Amino acid sequence: MKTKIVIGLLCIAAVLAWTGMAAAQTAPATPKVQLPSGETVWDLSGDWDVFCENYGGYARWGIQTNVFRITQTGNTFNGIRVKDSPPPSPGRAGSRSLQGELEKDGFKEVWGIDAGGNSWTGKGQISDDGKKIVIETMAYRVTLTRSGDRTPLVGLWRLLDFWREYQASDKREYPMGNSPAGYILFQPEGRMWVVITAEGRTAPTTDQDRAGLFNTLVAYTGPYRTDGDQWITTVEVSMNPAWVGTEQTRVFRIIGDQLEEISPWMPRPDNRMARAVITYGRMK
Repeated sequence: MKTKIVIGLLCIAAVLAWTGMAAAQTAPATPKVQLPSGETVWDLSGDWDVFCENYGGYARWGIQTNVFRITQTGNTFNGIRVKDSPPPSPGRAGSRSLQGELEKDGFKEVWGIDAGGNSWTGKGQISDDGKKIVIETMAYRVTLTRSGDRTPLVGLWRLLDFWREYQASDKREYPMGNSPAGYILFQPEGRMWVVITAEGRTAPTTDQDRAGLFNTLVAYTGPYRTDGDQWITTVEVSMNPAWVGTEQTRVFRIIGDQLEEISPWMPRPDNRMARAVITYGRMK
């Protein structure tokens, strides 16, 4: 009996060790490059999803999305636009978008180059994991993010179920009713839309009815990126103005033709922690 237990434990240990090695082999390398001087700086080379917020004299161009392709030699870098900027911006694919110089702790200097070819001195920050850059100039702010593989999410999904669960209990609620309706769409270019409506909605006849409909609707859109088992949407338009300009992070799981979306834990008015769990089916 003892021999069997020892053999079993050794098997489990072997499996755990192999799993650990596999995880270590597949973990992404830290995006850094070593200079001839021995100093190590971020390697910004590659394509970055871009979310640009224009203000001041450029406010008429609103919020725009694009992809910047950065090339880097040593600690200097340059960026170009991969796509035409949406009207009325005159930015064209291939036009310059960024340039700068890196040092150990981030940017030594950085300039944003607007759609008209004008250079703006900027202040930039690089996240601790090197996957996000924020550059602010006097005319606009750009947020650049590296996205993972969007392919599993891409397509149209129809709502199947929507419930709320509580952290401290097994209680489950259905705030949108037993048969809500809705769709979520992920484009391969990096934009998503979602609209969900509760069961039993009717045409309003009073201002109170119209206000009540706000509580039975989920709707927002914006560019999204993936990071492991999460998608992160930078909200451009939403039924809730407080969401505009924020990042909404959702954990997701795909099993067969079903997509499960899980929101972060959030306090309810009674201070209980709850989250939404939403299930969709892939449209074919």
